[in-house]
Formats: sequence, structure tokens, C-alpha cells
Amino acid sequence: GTHTIGYYATDACGNSATCSFKITVESTVELWCPSDITLSNDLGGSGMNVSWQNPELNSCCNSNGNGAYKPGFVYMGNYNGSSYYCSLLPDTWESAQDVSAANGGHLACINSAGENAFLTSILQVPAAYIGLSDAIDEGQFVWDCGEPLTYTNWYPGQPNDFNNSQDYVELLSNGQWNDQYYYKALEYIMEVPTCNAVTQTAGPSNGSYFPNGTTTVSYTASDCCGNIASCSFNVTVEESFCDPLGLTSQQGWIDEVMIDTFNNWSGNNGGYADFTDTCIPVEAGGSYDLRLSPQYSLGNLNAFWHVYIDYNMDGDFIDSGEFVAYGAAIGNIAGTLSLPYNIWNGDVTMRLVMHLGSYAESPCDSEGSGEIEDYCLTITGGTLSLGDIAVETRNNVQPTELNATDYDDYKVYPNPSVGEIQIASKRDFMLNAEIYNTSGKLVKSFKVESGNRDAISIAELTDGVYFIRLIDTKTKDVSTKKIILNKG
Repeated sequence: GTHTIGYYATDACGNSATCSFKITVESTVELWCPSDITLSNDLGGSGMNVSWQNPELNSCCNSNGNGAYKPGFVYMGNYNGSSYYCSLLPDTWESAQDVSAANGGHLACINSAGENAFLTSILQVPAAYIGLSDAIDEGQFVWDCGEPLTYTNWYPGQPNDFNNSQDYVELLSNGQWNDQYYYKALEYIMEVPTCNAVTQTAGPSNGSYFPNGTTTVSYTASDCCGNIASCSFNVTVEESFCDPLGLTSQQGWIDEVMIDTFNNWSGNNGGYADFTDTCIPVEAGGSYDLRLSPQYSLGNLNAFWHVYIDYNMDGDFIDSGEFVAYGAAIGNIAGTLSLPYNIWNGDVTMRLVMHLGSYAESPCDSEGSGEIEDYCLTITGGTLSLGDIAVETRNNVQPTELNATDYDDYKVYPNPSVGEIQIASKRDFMLNAEIYNTSGKLVKSFKVESGNRDAISIAELTDGVYFIRLIDTKTKDVSTKKIILNKG
């Protein structure tokens, strides 16, 4: 309010004078929001989780809580509109209840894991009473503040009402709860509700998901004198598509990829290659053989594989169910790739990440040795169509483990060939053989078995480099060899 201050003065000659001035005291409240936040969505995707420091409220209006001095207590902090104090001296639960009420509060009522973690983080004693008890009705725990019991964090085996004498709950220093004897004296946590309040009025909550783009977050605050203030800030998530920078492939690379009948001998592409110009047809709900082969420049190393499919076509591989297969081996790995039904129809990207020595950290990894390759799948038969607004339910789909395959024990000779080849192995075999040129075109196919020692003519082919694919008719294992034809 406004107050007038007046003065009256006289001198020795009897003269007098007066003056006055006014003092106006305005009750104000200030609310400070964080500065604008700008983050880069480095893993790609449609958004990311964002956290910030909660806004700060400053008011000249006194209130019961907000860290005001309380004799016999030490101030612990403020959480969700309440101030918390820890007693300096121990007391029984019932006496602590009376003292808390006399100070305008009550023993602490904990309604969430966040509130429990907050109090645990600043608790400086092994245990302290909180406001939970079943003294009135055994086994029916109620809060001192009258709020419903919606959250608990009992120590294993508690509460056990040992000796039929434990009715009052203590918070342990590890955050768990235990029922305690009625006569046990402990320090206790007092909660004092405040009339100062800060409420978020716009934008996703702190720590939650923000879509790519700019989102405004707003808060409004009021103090115990009824003053109101507001503030806002912008959260900008900059979109960054999952474009691989490429690994270092001098030591090892992806040499061959087989998906059902599709076969690609890719060789060393310097760390990354895009093979999405040709799409592989697949059916939603279908299962397909997947075989992956590495190659090394210096001895045999361990190759670690991750396989991803961008089912929702958003340019990343981090959504639920898009991590579809993994495996590690020195040589080739193979397994069955099973597609779910609840996916969109159309062309999607399948990404293969081969990392030497350990699994890559992400589908966009560019650290270490290995290689990344992208392929195109054309999906039909999916239950979702482009434009559908649907909740994807692939969360529970586990990625397939690909296992090492020991099938690379065939010898194709002579190599180079002048027009004939033979196939040998240390074990009996019956094979379907397919010869492809460097463009991936099938140019010759035949059957061969271990008892047949006849040479196989390839004289009808032109000179050049070919790949012969050997498929075991029983196990379906596949081995691929490079052969050179030079008829002279």
C-alpha cells in the first residue's frame, strides 16, 4: 500500500515548517524461465526428449513455507509446491505429527517416485519418519495429510509389523520404506504446503518428447498475496536425417549380401554404399533368408552386425521395431528375417551396419572400422497405408539373432579357368550351382554332387570375372566364390 511520512520542525525564533512524502510498497512476483533451447536430433527421427531447469519464482510476499526459518528444523528444499524440513532432533512418530501440525504442516506425504527420489537425495541421516501409518487399522496404511495412498516403495519383506508393534513408516537412506516401532525416536521430515505455485500452461512437460521444429513452453505463477506472473521459452529440435558418414573400411567391409533370392557382391566401398536403386519385393508377415558375409584385408577379425528397417519411412532407424536383426562372427552369419503385418506398404530402406570389434553405437555410426550399406525393400500386404494415423505396436518384437554358418569349405578350381571348372569339398555334398556376372545377372545354373568327378564346362561364357553361388540342397547353406575365366 501507500504510506505518508510527515515531519514538523521549529527553530529558536518560533518559526515552523512541515514536509511529507509518500512510500508505496508494491507486492510483486517475478518468474524466470530458462533461455530458449536449441538441440540437434543427431540420431534422426521425428523428435527427441528434452529436459530443462524448472522456472524460478521470486516474490516479496511472505508465505508459510518457501524455506522460511523453522526453529528446530533444517530446510531441505521445495518440491511440487511444498517445502520440506528435517528435524534437528529425533522424536516419536506421534510427537513428530503434533510438532509438524503446530508449524503449519504435516509429516511428509510421498505420492510419486520423483518425490521419493528428491527427499532421498537430500536426506542426511540413515532413516527419518514420513507421514504413513497403520496405527488406526492394522494393514491399512494412510497418510497423515489425508491424501490417498497411490505410491509405495517398501524394503523387501516390509511392512511386517514385527512383534505386532510396528505401525509407523520410516524413509531409509536408500529410498526404500520400513515400518518402525511406536516408541522408536527418529528424525522426521515435515512437509509445509505453500501458497506460492508455478504451473505449466503450454507445451510438453519437462523431460518429455518434443517433435522436430519449434515448440513454445509457458508457465504461470502466483504468490500468497495473489500476484501473478508468467514466462515462456522456445524449444527447437533441429531435424537431422540419419545419413551415415561412413566407417573406415580398410581393415574389413561388407562383401556379400543375400536376401531370399537377391544377391549382391558389394565389395569394399570405402565405408558406405547405397544400393537402394533396386528394390527387393517382400510381403508383410513373410519370412526371408538373410545371409551376410564380411571380408578382411589383414587376417580374420570379428564382425558385429546390426540390421535396421525404416518401416515408417521417416528417414531414421530408431522407432519401435526398426532394429530387426543382429549377430557377430568371424565369417558369415545367417538367419531368418521375419516382417510384421502392421507396417506401411511401399519402399523402405534396410540398413546393414557391420562394425569390427564391437557393435556400432547407432545406425548412423561413423566411428571405428567397418562398413554401412543401404538396400531398398518394397513392402506389400501391410495392414497400414500411407496417411493412416495409427499407433504402431511393434514394441514387443525382438530382433532376430543371426548365427555363424560354417559352409565355406568348397574349392572351385582351376582358378583362373580356361573353360572348365571342378568343385571339391572335404565332405559329401549335393549342390545347386549358379554363376552370375559382375552385373548380378544369372548366366548359368547346374547341379553337382560329391560323387561326380566330371569337369564342368563354362566355355560358352565370355572371358571375365564371375561369381559362382553354391547352395547346399539339404541345409540351404550358401557359399560364394569368385572365379576368373580366361580362355586365352
